[in-house]
Amino acid sequence: MPLLKSAACLPIIGTGSLSCSLCGAGLFSSNSGISSCAQCSSGSFSSESGVSSCFSCEMGTYTSSQGQWVCSGCSPGSYGVGTGLSACFKCGMGSFTSGTGLSACKTCASGLYASSPGSSACWQCGPGTFKNGNGMSACIMCSPGSFARGTGNSACSNCNTGSFASSTGQSSCSEC
Repeated sequence: MPLLKSAACLPIIGTGSLSCSLCGAGLFSSNSGISSCAQCSSGSFSSESGVSSCFSCEMGTYTSSQGQWVCSGCSPGSYGVGTGLSACFKCGMGSFTSGTGLSACKTCASGLYASSPGSSACWQCGPGTFKNGNGMSACIMCSPGSFARGTGNSACSNCNTGSFASSTGQSSCSEC
């Protein structure tokens, strides 16, 4: 029997020949005549039997342990930039990913925020608050003399003549 490059071989006692078996999924053999298959390292995989090397996980995917036959997609709130990753990275504050297998985080738009790392969505600023830039991790309270109605505000409005807002974070103005 010829030696297979991607197989593990053991001698058959008393015969002088070898018995070879293909390496299974998640395993490989880069040399002929070895007695055991090696596991694919974390960040790589082999989905078929009989391979002589493993493949790196693509961007947005990873394997966290050895001997894997498939890469997993990075979960919402995380991303995988580069190939051959053994873990994904959490999105920073002010950014998010909502799907799986993504290679970059999106920045929260004006009027929205993400206050913690690993966010899978951005949230609207509440009444009396605003966010006027992209990628913010918190909303800003309206200053005295101004207000913001509703949610998702990108700015506060000044109170009209004859009305006032005496404290921060007001959603309306009071008449004098």
